[in-house]
Amino acid sequence: VFKIAHPAVPDGDDCDNGVYSGMVSGSTLGVGNAITRGEVMQMIYNAFNLKNQVSSVTSNFTDVPSTHPYYTAINAGYVLGIAQGVGNGQFNPDALITRQDACTLLYRVFSTLGLSMSTGTASDLNSFGDGASVASYAVDGVAGMVKSGIIVGDQNGNFNPVANLTRGEASIILHRAMTL
Repeated sequence: VFKIAHPAVPDGDDCDNGVYSGMVSGSTLGVGNAITRGEVMQMIYNAFNLKNQVSSVTSNFTDVPSTHPYYTAINAGYVLGIAQGVGNGQFNPDALITRQDACTLLYRVFSTLGLSMSTGTASDLNSFGDGASVASYAVDGVAGMVKSGIIVGDQNGNFNPVANLTRGEASIILHRAMTL
């Protein structure tokens, strides 16, 4: 298990919170594989110790039953205003997450928990060849992540806002965010 911790959100005596776990037999991280919306919420939940931020959770999304493996993480995120869903009362937990959506969720974590992250603007996205294609709802999140140095472009200078985030990219982004 890959474990990282954020000093502002301790968990137990040693901040060992098991943010990221493996795939297959638990020993392969599958860093090149795309990651789902639910998996990202679970990583955020673990990394930022959201279990200590809410007293209880209830079902808030019709497509996240109490038996879903990420039920608690997603619904704690909802209670805190981090996970707002995709519309029509759904979160779509098993769908692959886009890069801009992951940035938006993580940006909301910082805002909700009062953690320090630079505030960006749409002009901060001009450093990417495709910065203008970031959805309007994601501009603040992506721009804040760019200005804070958490997100960088690919080898062609693009952000690729609607590309699927990989497990490896998710771990890098979380590590950078947690070590700000």
